[in-house]
Amino acid sequence: MRTFTKQASEVRRQALLEAASRLFRAHGYAGTQMSAIAAEAGLSKGGAYFHFPSKQAVLLAALAFEAEQFDQRLRERAEQAPDAPTRLMLYITGHLDASDTDLPLDLWVEALRVPEGVALLREAYRRVREQVATLLADGGRGAPNATHRAAAALVVALLDGLDLQAAIDPEAAPNPALLKEAALKMVRALTHVDE
Repeated sequence: MRTFTKQASEVRRQALLEAASRLFRAHGYAGTQMSAIAAEAGLSKGGAYFHFPSKQAVLLAALAFEAEQFDQRLRERAEQAPDAPTRLMLYITGHLDASDTDLPLDLWVEALRVPEGVALLREAYRRVREQVATLLADGGRGAPNATHRAAAALVVALLDGLDLQAAIDPEAAPNPALLKEAALKMVRALTHVDE
């Protein structure tokens, strides 16, 4: 009986995370209430507070969930390609194509207000940079060196910069086809990073 209760609790917690992710994307942090998250997940407000002591705790858990989903998508893209340049290109174009990777800026700001949020985002960025560095290091057949890690930081910063620009001025966002063409040129250059 206890296992069933624990499993049911995990299902409810997961439903809350998915509901919170949807609502935070749609309405931002300030525009999302715990009662709305609970209702979206099919729970009472008290049920939501049983799993998370505050809206900020839900946010941090939702961001961790989003980071796990992002890591999974990156791994899946990497597995689809035969070589490092193609893997990196799939990662970049997947990011450029994915509207589901964009989070409202207020979620980032809110997460950065507490040490747990800073730690969570720091770790998420570390993992992504390391995955990209591994792609640059001969498709994962070699260990990434400092140059690969620096190039990975540039790739991640470039994509985040594009996301930030799109959030601030969506109408000025570059043409997606031109971005992909520029990305292909960048990948060709980056995959020839000197050891």
